[in-house]
Amino acid sequence: MSTSLAIKKILRNYRDYGLGVTLGKTTQRLVSFVFEARTYRIYRIHLDRYKPENTDRGGFTFSLLDWSDEKTISQIENMEEWLSGKIHEKLLSGSICFLALDGDRLAGFNLVSFGSVDMPIIRMTRKFRPNEAWSEQITVSRDYRGRGLATILRRSVFVFLKERGITKFYGGTLPLNTANRKLSKKVGFQEIADIRYRHVLNRRTWTYNRVIENDKKN
Repeated sequence: MSTSLAIKKILRNYRDYGLGVTLGKTTQRLVSFVFEARTYRIYRIHLDRYKPENTDRGGFTFSLLDWSDEKTISQIENMEEWLSGKIHEKLLSGSICFLALDGDRLAGFNLVSFGSVDMPIIRMTRKFRPNEAWSEQITVSRDYRGRGLATILRRSVFVFLKERGITKFYGGTLPLNTANRKLSKKVGFQEIADIRYRHVLNRRTWTYNRVIENDKKN
């Protein structure tokens, strides 16, 4: 990651999480070449059981990102620096990016991937079945937060994926990301597991621990 992108990421973490979390993340990144330890909380919703709760779009319009739409791609990369230079590759490999638009301004997006999916936070790649999808990134612009857009966006994506035969939709976040977890539970996701990643010198290990035991339809 370039210096400018690293600084941008630090500033965004500070705005979103505060000084304590930002310092922790920055310190972890500095020592990551010899030591990393992260826990990733995985959640899932069964879209074959999902029933839309309302159809209010809040005045926003929704569409899929076209790989040639450079203006919107630039807006996405400004909102999430880790996606800089990666959007075209993801779209060409089969991912979709579901957009929430206010006129020609990007209010939020949900990047969804299929098949072989990378989870860079825990250095893992997982193969999903044809009826499964993975939420790589959901982001609402700071100018549109507090207006219920994240909920509307999630529910719109659920309907879109369900109509195309996706029955299980997964996502993940760091346990400290309480805003993401609160939203996920609100729209119907269930937290199902923690994946713990540990890297010490040249040794990498992953452990998987269930969070719930009562979801019998796996």
